[in-house]
Amino acid sequence: RNMWIQVPIKINDVTLREWDQAPLTSFNRDEKMVIAAMLEELWVDNIEAWFAASRVDFDNIRGVFEIIDEDGPIIATLWRANSWDTQASLEVIKWYKNARIHIFLATSDEHIKAKFWNKAPTLGEMREWLREQINSEVGSAKDYKDTHNEKLEIEFSPEDATGNALSKKEDGKKYLDFESEQFNFLVEVCELAIRKGATIINTPDTLWNFLPHETERFFKELSRR
Repeated sequence: RNMWIQVPIKINDVTLREWDQAPLTSFNRDEKMVIAAMLEELWVDNIEAWFAASRVDFDNIRGVFEIIDEDGPIIATLWRANSWDTQASLEVIKWYKNARIHIFLATSDEHIKAKFWNKAPTLGEMREWLREQINSEVGSAKDYKDTHNEKLEIEFSPEDATGNALSKKEDGKKYLDFESEQFNFLVEVCELAIRKGATIINTPDTLWNFLPHETERFFKELSRR
């Protein structure tokens, strides 16, 4: 028998991040502050801001912190897993207790090869480098949480996560494959991030790989593992 399970639905708004990257669209600082205030009035739960590693965006994030009530939405700063983003993110969240750090790294074979080809000569060595980055960066966020802000949320995103569930046939067509080496790697990095202190795991469909029924299968299989 089907049973309805009541779970809270939270709205994670990415307007400030995504629209600022869209072609022919760019908000100035005043416009961004107006949007942030409107999102607070709409009672969204989380607002994803920008990359603190950019000096302009660093100042914009501080501006949002200044106008949003500390009992209002959680404000997330984006953190690519590298030392410069680490320093900038930990610096900017000092001004706001109700904060989230969103750390992300590519995990699918295609994304790894495209983004980290200069980190190691082979896919296996690139994956090992990624493991080290997760250990280091998520661990740094957890250390900060333990010593400075116990309310801090730590989100980890394996970029192009759905790509980890795809394999190619000889004709080049892709199909769902939950037994592949790269899907096992996705499971591994999610588990590693949780062990190092991540409180939220986000598995994005970066390249729009899935239809809704495929997304359902993906989440069921990942949760089962």
